[in-house]
Amino acid sequence: TLKQQKKYKKMQLLKNKLQYRNYSTNKLFNKDDYIKSFFVGLFDGDGSIQVNHWRSTNLQFRLVIKLKNLETNFNMLTNLSNHLGGNIKITTNFVLWVLNDSKTIMTFISMFKKYPLLTEHKRLQLAFMKSMYEIYKKDKKLALNLYMNDRNNKFNPNLYLKYYNMNYTLMNNYSSIIYPNFKYIDNTNTFEYHYFNSWFSGFTESEGCFVNRTSKDYSFMIAQNDKKLMEFIKNYFQITNILRLVKNTYVLETYRKDNLKLFINFFNKYKLQGNKLNQFNCWKNYINNK
Repeated sequence: TLKQQKKYKKMQLLKNKLQYRNYSTNKLFNKDDYIKSFFVGLFDGDGSIQVNHWRSTNLQFRLVIKLKNLETNFNMLTNLSNHLGGNIKITTNFVLWVLNDSKTIMTFISMFKKYPLLTEHKRLQLAFMKSMYEIYKKDKKLALNLYMNDRNNKFNPNLYLKYYNMNYTLMNNYSSIIYPNFKYIDNTNTFEYHYFNSWFSGFTESEGCFVNRTSKDYSFMIAQNDKKLMEFIKNYFQITNILRLVKNTYVLETYRKDNLKLFINFFNKYKLQGNKLNQFNCWKNYINNK
């Protein structure tokens, strides 16, 4: 009935207001900022920026996030899709968020100007896509030749300077990250601060782990193959544990009670949205009842 529909809509609005209550009074950072920042963190961890060819005659552009096929992950990607666009696809083992249309993708990735990707790997993938698309629009044959020659060299930052110097592109589409020198302090009210915290929540959905051991030796762990980013995370949260290199991946793990309490307070404020939310709630309950 119309009355029930109005009641449901009111409940949904209340739910959203509660979920993002930390930003309701912050003009610098609102619900839209939170969702986009969270998305970029998730994308930095489990996303892919793809340029492919079809029978060597056309270039195809694609954005993908690929997660385990769990109801919580499906719900998270569906919510992100409803807010940002994109399609949801399900296979036996995975749920995917996908964007295929090249013009839509070019509009979508403009979001990364305000909400930058923080992993070097993704920034180079983005530079390759932007360069290929720009060249492809002007000279299809040249773009296809460059793609075939350079697709295995796309993680070389000098490639995009070369494209610019050769007048293939109007600008160098790659830019490195200079991480700010700041620490996590609760209630600091700047856009950059809230952006990184929401980004980190999304990134944790991909690369974080809340560890419960039978020995009651609990820990929080985050891992990524980007050393500079991992050093920034370590310094930002003032974690004294060393970065461990395990099979080309840098692992940061902390067992200290004060750090664990810090992350409990952090994720209570900067909400996880997918399967890691369940992990976090179980982990938090174990620690609080320890």
